[in-house]
Amino acid sequence: MSSIPALLVLCLAVASCSGEDGSPGPAGPQGAQGPKGDTGATGANGTTGTNGTNGTNGEDATNGAASVIYSNWLNVTFTHDAASNTYVAGIAAPELSSDILLKGDVRVYLNVDTGASPAVLTLPYTDPKTGTYLQATALDGVIEFTSSVDASTKLNSANVFVNQYRYVLIKGTTLAK
Repeated sequence: MSSIPALLVLCLAVASCSGEDGSPGPAGPQGAQGPKGDTGATGANGTTGTNGTNGTNGEDATNGAASVIYSNWLNVTFTHDAASNTYVAGIAAPELSSDILLKGDVRVYLNVDTGASPAVLTLPYTDPKTGTYLQATALDGVIEFTSSVDASTKLNSANVFVNQYRYVLIKGTTLAK
């Protein structure tokens, strides 16, 4: 039994000896993500930069307003033309020039209701159900109407005009390129 204490002393002596350290081993695996930290304080504002140079001025544009002439709502009386079995009428349009006819646009409208409650049609008008038509022909200084029905201006039951006409003349200002 005396060999056990000697063996124990020998084991303790060997275990307590330190030899040279070996090279470090490989890095261990990444640890779990830790909790989020508090937000830091806001930093100071930077200095304001210098203003850039102004750009050059562009070219002046031409005036974009269209040259538009329009009439009041007009009362028009149609008469029956027995030779063609149509109704015809005409209105003076003194501003309607050959220049507008050749370079501009002529629009003619019919308000089939009252000025307080307008219901406006653009001419020419054709009703495919009844075959009713109403057309306008623009000439120098005048607009002529031809219709399959009497489309004269009338007073309604409230004594207010219905079937009034208006023209709009648009002068051509710039030729398309």
